[in-house]
Amino acid sequence: MAEGAPSPEAAAQAQAALLELLLGTLRRSDIVRCVNVASTCLFMYDHAVTFLDEVELIWPAAWGPGKILFLLARYLTWPELISGLIHQFFDVSGETCHNIFGYNSVSIVWGIGAAELILILRTWAIWNREKTLLIALLVFFCAVWGPETYIIVELVKKTTFVPASSFSPVLKGCIITASSQIVTNAWILLTAFEAIILALTLIKGYQHFSQGSSHLINLLYRDGILYFVYLFAISVANLVVVYTTEAEFTILLTQLQRVLYAVLSCRIILHLKAVMANHDVQTLGNSLPYAPGRRAFSQTGRDTTLNFHVDNTTSFFGTPTMGDDYPMR
Repeated sequence: MAEGAPSPEAAAQAQAALLELLLGTLRRSDIVRCVNVASTCLFMYDHAVTFLDEVELIWPAAWGPGKILFLLARYLTWPELISGLIHQFFDVSGETCHNIFGYNSVSIVWGIGAAELILILRTWAIWNREKTLLIALLVFFCAVWGPETYIIVELVKKTTFVPASSFSPVLKGCIITASSQIVTNAWILLTAFEAIILALTLIKGYQHFSQGSSHLINLLYRDGILYFVYLFAISVANLVVVYTTEAEFTILLTQLQRVLYAVLSCRIILHLKAVMANHDVQTLGNSLPYAPGRRAFSQTGRDTTLNFHVDNTTSFFGTPTMGDDYPMR
């Protein structure tokens, strides 16, 4: 044995360690792939079941900030999902993988940004359109999304890929070989933003419920609050994953988070539009008919009147608002 050469036992141990590292990388990449496929299926299903509502409620509406944000939040998602599947299931070069990752990363940040602007409009509306609040939220948005964009660009620069086929010709897609935890700063900013929106929604929701209102509007508020809670939870989960796991899991929940933002923010708008357009409102586990101008009868057949405050958010989607107290007769 040459002097300084590793012993056969040491060489075997090094080979075994390398093999274990490779197998671990492949396993984690498979988990990311499965989560992304599930996210894609979720978005496709949701778009399919709500597409007719979109055609009827959103497409005919006058163009305005809300309608534009709705379409951006929803339709920017499709190229992200398609390119993501190419990234993971086709035999592409490391450079192509990096380019797709760069496009998806920036698109996801601004797709989520469009969804957040929808939530800002929603929050502003339930706070009676206080101008100071709107200005504060928009300034806060710019203060968050400027650094978010910079952080994501830096992440793209520091993330490298190799084709999975370089390990075995039967493997497809790409494998992350290096990344950066700088992305945690982006998730911290997003989580802080979500916390503010959630707090404002909970405060106004508490005030609303304590004053009493119709069961229908209570359900709409409940949906809005629960959606905000879900989005805040996925932001926190993404932060935990990035802090505590390996490089391959840097993007584990990113696509799922993007899909949930698109799905939930757009559903908030569809629910509000449905109320104003005399449609059944599909809430979390409930469906209630709403028909302004029609008579509502109790189970005993007696005429009832329900007074409630109409959510002003709908005015951003081409539907004029009604008075503060609108009787449903």
